[in-house]
Amino acid sequence: IQLFAENNDDWFAHYVQAEKNYVQKNYQLAVEDYTKAIEVASDQLCLYMARGKTYEKMNKYEEALHDFSFIINYPNVHHKDLIPALHARVRMHLILYNYESMYKDYEALTAIDQNTPETETNRKYSVLKNINSNRITAPSFKKQQYASE
Repeated sequence: IQLFAENNDDWFAHYVQAEKNYVQKNYQLAVEDYTKAIEVASDQLCLYMARGKTYEKMNKYEEALHDFSFIINYPNVHHKDLIPALHARVRMHLILYNYESMYKDYEALTAIDQNTPETETNRKYSVLKNINSNRITAPSFKKQQYASE
């Protein structure tokens, strides 16, 4: 039992250090600490989410996409983890111009979470339909939607 407690403390200590590095914008160090925490506690999905967001800050979108996908594909993932991961993966697909994958994730997201602003307004859905019918260019959508993030 003590071994579990030490491992539990180890991952949390790495997590706390990673969060400090993230706040200080030391993103590479944050990624290293999140990774160390994941090595000890690979079932803590919050670690993948945090590392994915850090990769995103570093413009390492493929790595971020991988972490968000891990959460989405995790067995019996709870909606509290799934919904933010889907939001993030939609954003990564958009940045990486993976429009078909973005559309599929967006559809899954709106089917799961009826309270998202996107579902309520249907604004993005209509834009996605226009992308599919080639009436507008996708890069202009990218700049409009995520320039401030």
